[in-house]
Amino acid sequence: MTRRLRIEWSPGSKVTALLAGPGEGKVGLLLAHGAGGGQRHPFMEGLRRRLGAVGFTTLTFDYPYMEAGRRAPDRPGRLLECHAAAFDRLAERVDAVVVAGKSMGGRVGGHFVAETG
Repeated sequence: MTRRLRIEWSPGSKVTALLAGPGEGKVGLLLAHGAGGGQRHPFMEGLRRRLGAVGFTTLTFDYPYMEAGRRAPDRPGRLLECHAAAFDRLAERVDAVVVAGKSMGGRVGGHFVAETG
């Protein structure tokens, strides 16, 4: 089952997230999308659904530009703010978070982990 969440990443600014799997547990997976396709991209949906089906709490989310329907990605600082908020939301539900992503989402996730340690 997939649940829809709203994540406030900046005061008054929210993005949509989708949570699959048990919704709690020891380990959760934060999965960020690539620059050209949001969390509803077939690759992202399939991976979220399959990981959730085998018991991984998996959260995908849209970056602000995708939520607003724009094609050009936001600046890195804005992407990182949103990524951090999604991470925090998932961390409320699980003991540890694995950060992953497709293309741009993987790069932003890597920067997030490097900056927050």
